[in-house]
Amino acid sequence: DVIAGILRVLADAPDDAEIVTWMGLAHDLPILINGCMRYGLTLPRGWGWLAHGGFHHTRHLDLARAYTAGMRMKPIHLAEVLAVLDIPGKITCPPFAVTNLIYSGKWDEVQSACEVDVISTALLLARWRRLTDPRAEADSVEDRILRRVIELRAGRGYIASLEAHRDRRFAAKREEAANDAHWLAPWLDRDAA
Repeated sequence: DVIAGILRVLADAPDDAEIVTWMGLAHDLPILINGCMRYGLTLPRGWGWLAHGGFHHTRHLDLARAYTAGMRMKPIHLAEVLAVLDIPGKITCPPFAVTNLIYSGKWDEVQSACEVDVISTALLLARWRRLTDPRAEADSVEDRILRRVIELRAGRGYIASLEAHRDRRFAAKREEAANDAHWLAPWLDRDAA
């Protein structure tokens, strides 16, 4: 059912949709392909390239490959990259704990861990896009993503951490703007004449 659900999402996606992963070439996509083969499922039209290893110049961005010179360097854990960039991640549990959650049938906790990984990867993608497109303002995109997630996933255990992160980032931006205003528009503090 999980694999069939992923295939439905792919089938409904726009023709130019792309997949963005962290180590997806080594983990996620091979598992998807193996599951399709095991259960006799067919990839949706336009997604056949996944059957050939998941390499696609414009439709799959594996951020881990971008960070490791095409895996020529030692692989880096996503949690390390997120920490360096001050992006919230691995909030619900460490990666190694997900397997035990699956075996224990704690599907809500598995779902939360997966949701946090998707959110973190989207936030990382916002930073990566900025490398090649100066119009992609990562801070604004991050804020929009977090606002939407907080709205759509209210009540999830990780939301308080995302809200705290967003509030901290906003406070820092406000303080930065206040410092700039002091130097760029010193008259703002004066009483109106």
